Amino acid sequence: MTQALSLLGLESVAQGDESPRRGAILSALTNQYVELEPRLGDRHIELYDNVFRLLAQGIEVQARVALSEALAPMKRAPREVVRDLANDDYVIVATPVLQQSVVLDDDDLIAVAQNRGEGHRVALAQRPALKPAVTDALLERKEQAVLTRLISNDTATLSPAGATTLTDVAASNEVVAQALAARLALPATAVMQILSAARAAVVNMLVESRPDALAGQISGAVSKAVDVMTTVPVAPQGGISHDHIVALYSMDELADVAGALARQTALEPKLVLSAIKARSVEPLLVVLKAAGFAMPLAEAMISVKIGVPVGWSALQAPLMQYKRLTVPDAAAMLQVLLLRDADQSQYA
Repeated sequence: MTQALSLLGLESVAQGDESPRRGAILSALTNQYVELEPRLGDRHIELYDNVFRLLAQGIEVQARVALSEALAPMKRAPREVVRDLANDDYVIVATPVLQQSVVLDDDDLIAVAQNRGEGHRVALAQRPALKPAVTDALLERKEQAVLTRLISNDTATLSPAGATTLTDVAASNEVVAQALAARLALPATAVMQILSAARAAVVNMLVESRPDALAGQISGAVSKAVDVMTTVPVAPQGGISHDHIVALYSMDELADVAGALARQTALEPKLVLSAIKARSVEPLLVVLKAAGFAMPLAEAMISVKIGVPVGWSALQAPLMQYKRLTVPDAAAMLQVLLLRDADQSQYA
């Protein structure tokens, strides 16, 4: 009876306009709940839940933030008020419970992902141990901020469809591609897709900019990706695709690149490798022309070769020559260019 009377008294406060008073009562009641929670039965928790929900209506944001922070780490937090907080219009209120509260089940999390704003999804993407059903819901809108936070969450589990969505976005979004390439826990096939989706210059920059402490992990991930790319036919006639060749080149796997290009051009592998290693860009451009490379992929390969991203303006003259070159002339021109390159090296 005392508890019922207390609830009625608090309800009358909640229905008034005394927000500061409600905030003070909520703060005191929250502290009381944290202290008593181990000894509370289910009925008492339900009572606190009702009171919390009444008091939280219409109080200032900071008071709701304090409530969210207090309840978020608790294993037996009142469920309904936690759900209210997770759906609060203010992301700062929702974030603590979205990231921590174990009383929110997957259905609760999916509902937030589908019905609340981008800020709520960014907060949720950082929650530990997200299951595939939740990550799928977070991926639906393909929001860059949500995707990059989700990618950096090593404990989140992606479904096959979710992984495909990420790699599809990475093909046209450089920020997402960089975040994916840095997630070393992905399986080798996914790393292969990521490296192929990102521009070669971006992949090269990523590998070179990683801290020394991660060098071994990067090497392992890249090696697995290379194994996949060089052993699994992913293009017609059993070869590897031009995208994958660009990715291999960005990882300095020159022998594999030379072998792949030689098979596509009928040129001698040693000749192709010499063209790749030549000081000037023209021999490589000739090989790429003979292999039927599209202009953007040729630009990506040259970007890696000279060490900086390039475009049409920087390579206008050699690319125009490359564009006009016919395939039958490739072998003869390559020999001439390599002889010229050797002469220049001798007197350099």
